[in-house]
Amino acid sequence: MNYEEIVSLETLGYGEVPNRGFVPSSMENFKETERLEYSPEKAREILEKAGYSDSNGNGILEGKDGKDIKLEILIRPEYSRTGELLEEYLEQVGLASDLRTADADTWVTLKDNYEYDLTVTRSTPWGMLMHASWGSGYFDSRRTGQGVMHNLDDPEFMQLCDNILATTDSQELQSYAYELQNYYAENLPAIPLYWSSIVTPYNRHFELVH
Repeated sequence: MNYEEIVSLETLGYGEVPNRGFVPSSMENFKETERLEYSPEKAREILEKAGYSDSNGNGILEGKDGKDIKLEILIRPEYSRTGELLEEYLEQVGLASDLRTADADTWVTLKDNYEYDLTVTRSTPWGMLMHASWGSGYFDSRRTGQGVMHNLDDPEFMQLCDNILATTDSQELQSYAYELQNYYAENLPAIPLYWSSIVTPYNRHFELVH
């Protein structure tokens, strides 16, 4: 993914390239993890090492079944441009894709049934705080809701969430928050495309008159 390009196009410069830890730097107990990197060459190398190759020379990598890999990208209309960018980035490393646009209700149904390979959605300040905080509410498979992916049933992740919910000790919370961000960085249950900045204009010359 060309994160610099996405930041430029999606935030008009009011944003930054995120890191693998998913949690934005504005959150309490943020941990600096590895920044996401744009490198089609490295991506192709990793895919080749994993056993994916283009044996017929048509420019598309084949899966273990010998068939061309074609990923379904499920999006809502408001993310159409982002979806087109993802198609381009995938094509650069030999992955074909099919962009499927769905209205909000259909998207929720397909998302809840896991009928997609990749999808594009958003996080919110409240969403990052729900459940055990630090974005955990988006991924815990025990949760449901229109805006959650519930795509993690890993006992290690769920235990981390339970540990956070069970403690009120600030030192323990920081330790668990760091563990959670390390987990995101290693497993990438979601790939943040950018962190946007919220800009509030104000008048420096405003004076309070009594």
